[in-house]
Amino acid sequence: MFIDLLSQPDGSRFSADVCIAGAGPAGITLALELARRGITSVLLESGGMQYEESVQSLYDGKVTGHANTDVSYSRLRQFGGTSGHWTGMCAPLEAIDFEARDGVPHSGWPITRAALDPFYERAQPYLDLGPYKYSLDEWGVELNGSPLPLDPAQVVPSVYQMSAPTRFAEKYAGNVEAAENITCILHASVTDIVLADGTSRVDRVTIATLDGQTAGVTAKAYVLACGGIENPRVLLNAASQRQSGLGNENDLVGRFFMDHLNTTTGNLVLSDDETDMGFYDQATETAQLLIGMTLPAQVKRTEKLLNNAAFMSISWESQAHNDDFRDHAWLAFSTLAKSLSRGQAPERLTE
Repeated sequence: MFIDLLSQPDGSRFSADVCIAGAGPAGITLALELARRGITSVLLESGGMQYEESVQSLYDGKVTGHANTDVSYSRLRQFGGTSGHWTGMCAPLEAIDFEARDGVPHSGWPITRAALDPFYERAQPYLDLGPYKYSLDEWGVELNGSPLPLDPAQVVPSVYQMSAPTRFAEKYAGNVEAAENITCILHASVTDIVLADGTSRVDRVTIATLDGQTAGVTAKAYVLACGGIENPRVLLNAASQRQSGLGNENDLVGRFFMDHLNTTTGNLVLSDDETDMGFYDQATETAQLLIGMTLPAQVKRTEKLLNNAAFMSISWESQAHNDDFRDHAWLAFSTLAKSLSRGQAPERLTE
């Protein structure tokens, strides 16, 4: 069920087996999985069911080192989270992403890709994806066409699946509403995480509306599902008992964040202009695939490179030499995307 904190008495108290902060794809999925097992949860959402500029502004932040970057632009602070405008491109992390590697300071995780595989597979249906297959060998004869004859010692395929894309608010709001053991509280921003005196055990979290109305939530377990930027923000902001924030004894909370960096690396001109490039973007009977290219894992280790993938985008000759066309088209697309991400129709949309 849904509750709006704006309609509750100040100082209200809520409790459940699990408290989940963040009603985006991760939080909604977890709440539904717990509900199927009879486990109660309180699911906290800072925004409402629709886009609200006042709530979205909580995402604002300064960025150094990169021009024209807006940390609030790419994310949505409302029920369903950023799935409200994501493009649907999905792939699991690769095994090398978990390795401790020479030349990559602070690398290495205490888990492996294999440990996550069962959970990745369980997540596929939530995103309306096909079978859990992310290599060319696994797809085999289902693929159409042929890849370019590239040297596998230098370039290997990188398989992605495309979600519809799934809008979690549209698809799962009804499930959350109908679940008797899920209480989703809207307009509930986490303002503090309070520890039991003298311990590292969470006693409760405090939540509040933008106008200062407060409440508390107690649970047996607490989950932060607010994303790569907001999870550290919540932990660093919880400084009422520990000056540097929670879990930050080593001053690492909020560090090592990597966004989706994109750049055009070059142009590939084929000697045969009849070459069919459909292999790299194709639909099978069970999934829509986008196939990119990446460096072999051993090359990344040897050259001390982080992971990456390159995708080919066909550029027609009549446009390839028209910089003005490309500049104006990109500007128009960027304006449209930014307006729609904020729940607004851009001016002159229908002209």
